[in-house]
Amino acid sequence: MPTRVSKFLLGLEALLLIVPISFLFITLLPGAFALLFKPQNFPAASLLTFAMGAALLSAARVIAAFYLDGVLGLRRVHGVWWFLCAAGALISVAGVVTATLRKSVDASESDFIFVLKLSAVGVPLMIPLAHVLLEYFFRKQSAHAA
Repeated sequence: MPTRVSKFLLGLEALLLIVPISFLFITLLPGAFALLFKPQNFPAASLLTFAMGAALLSAARVIAAFYLDGVLGLRRVHGVWWFLCAAGALISVAGVVTATLRKSVDASESDFIFVLKLSAVGVPLMIPLAHVLLEYFFRKQSAHAA
């Protein structure tokens, strides 16, 4: 696929998926700050929320690198950004599993489980991330073949 078409599709994915999820995450941030002041589960729920935010920012960084500089931009992205993207994907998958296994929401549910279920919202972000990863590996393979 030509780079121009790939960049167009990535921009479309970002517009349709990343922008709405970013706005949703921004609405969750006040609740995460409120969880910081609950002494019974201080670190777990809020740190999970901030990890999701870091993953969202790192995905935006990786996608912007490809959009601006192509595969060369992806090669220049530091490994920490890739690690945060992978961590966000794992958190999202854990959220889907938790939401599937614990379908009922009861009052005794901990804030950590509630935030973990909300992290399932990040699953659509794996589409543009998978797009960028495929571009990186296929273009890298074609460069080695040539």
